[in-house]
Amino acid sequence: MMETSPALALSACREVATHYRDMVKEPKNMKVRNAGQRLANWILTEADVLSQSSFELRIQKTVLASRLGMTNAHLSRGFNTLWTHGVVLRGLKFDIIDRVALQTYAHPDPLIDDLNS
Repeated sequence: MMETSPALALSACREVATHYRDMVKEPKNMKVRNAGQRLANWILTEADVLSQSSFELRIQKTVLASRLGMTNAHLSRGFNTLWTHGVVLRGLKFDIIDRVALQTYAHPDPLIDDLNS
């Protein structure tokens, strides 16, 4: 494949590398952060992807809890504590009212949270 279609081979290698990096980031995120910090970092990342400080949850809460490695009960508790860290949750809508407070709580790490690394 490399000889007959180098562009396709390069594209396949990039895709595999991206998925590998994502697989490495997941356990790091689970080990170095508590549930609330994982949720806070997810909110910051989602806001950056959407380029908005207010957005609606685009997936089911049970799916989000699973992705963040927590139970639904832990996710609900995380939602309840976010208001003290600059996030207001109204139904399925997140409003980041104090990004600095949220970042201070979340402790984003470019090796885990940077979408381009």
